[in-house]
Amino acid sequence: GGSLYLREGASAPALTTVVSDLYLYEGASAPAVTTVGGDLYLYEGASAPALTSVGGNLTLRKGASAPAVTTVVGGLYLHEGASAPAVTTVGGDLTLYEGASAPALTSVGGDLTLRKGASAPAVTSVVGDLYLYEGASAPALTSVGGKPAAQLSVDDGHD
Repeated sequence: GGSLYLREGASAPALTTVVSDLYLYEGASAPAVTTVGGDLYLYEGASAPALTSVGGNLTLRKGASAPAVTTVVGGLYLHEGASAPAVTTVGGDLTLYEGASAPALTSVGGDLTLRKGASAPAVTSVVGDLYLYEGASAPALTSVGGKPAAQLSVDDGHD
């Protein structure tokens, strides 16, 4: 199936399921959508308040929010000020930028990238690699790539 693009200010009030990808641009809304089978892109001011599940990647641009999403099968990419407060598990990679929030997230199935100043306060395990930039924190992290965090070595790039 094809992707659905809701441009600036557009609305699809009765739509409940999108089999493929969904793009919601600034000010667009899909208030009844509960499931997106592919990727979901939410831009600033866009809303999908009933959405609970994303079958692909979820990308929230600056200031966007997906308040009811609990499961992301693919990766989760939260830009500055974006919020996914109910997500507990991400099957793919997680990238958080400064001011982004995913406070309930505990498990990442791929790589974890915390950009400058970002925090993943509840993440306890990362299956893939860990990339922490200046001021980033993951205080609850106990396992990376199947290894206990205490066994990880830090490579500062100097010999």
